Amino acid sequence: MPFGSSSNAGASSSSGAAAAATAGGSSGSGRSPLTRQGTVNRSMSGLTRHNSMSGSPVRRISSQQMMMNAVGGYNGPGVDKPRKYIKGPLKDAYNHVHGPTVISVDQEYMVACKTIGAEPNSWITDRLRDDRGFSVNSQDLLGGMWVSLHDTYVGERGFIALLPLLDRNTQWTSLDASNNGLRNEAVLHLVDMLLRPHHRDRDISLDLSRNPISEGGGKALLELVTNHSHIGHVDISRTRVPRRTAMMIRRELERSHKDQNNVCANCQNIMMADAIFCRRCGHKRGPPPDSENGEAMTDAATTD
Repeated sequence: MPFGSSSNAGASSSSGAAAAATAGGSSGSGRSPLTRQGTVNRSMSGLTRHNSMSGSPVRRISSQQMMMNAVGGYNGPGVDKPRKYIKGPLKDAYNHVHGPTVISVDQEYMVACKTIGAEPNSWITDRLRDDRGFSVNSQDLLGGMWVSLHDTYVGERGFIALLPLLDRNTQWTSLDASNNGLRNEAVLHLVDMLLRPHHRDRDISLDLSRNPISEGGGKALLELVTNHSHIGHVDISRTRVPRRTAMMIRRELERSHKDQNNVCANCQNIMMADAIFCRRCGHKRGPPPDSENGEAMTDAATTD
């Protein structure tokens, strides 16, 4: 909402007084020079100044917003709301800050569980060491490229506790966290992690179905699919996300896939960014078969 305006530099004193009265104060009320030049709108994306001469918006991004864009993370609705488990910034859920020493993955999981007050999950701990008792490679954590929590019920607190492990693995492309009791707080931490630079350069699919996620989590997921260009699929079926928000998420995904030519022209299946053939129908990336045949027949007729 506009919160201040004043007269142009060449306006008369009477018009300046009228403009100041409209804004709710005189021109000498101590407002910033930016406010005296035009109307300022504060928004999530920064500062937008409407020039009082031309009326055209002039966008100004604050230094804080530029810094947040550089480091990534979630800055959308609900980011400042009180949380039950992590009181500080969202990134504190998966930050690897343990002093000067580097600890193993199983030690990090135990520290995270203790910090958040979660009981270590035996299904998780069994997969943190290989058959010889050594810690698994970070790229193989929780299943490697395909992370599935379908066989266990970690709960919201337990899911947040394993985020440091999920953050270490920068190769996974699919996460199945369906039916795990996740709520909005867990989704906010997950979205914040996926919007960091080291998770934004690969295709990612999420299955968050059958979780009590509501509108807050849905808005965070909408921010994710809007700002992460490699989100391939988000399943939020049988959740409490409002239908309108779910529709917006689906439309944003469809727009992103079309922009990147990731929709199969034959069966409309969503293809991975590096896929050449569709997994559903086997069609090669490009126009549908009928159009290819039609173009070939047209070319032949033109040649004849």
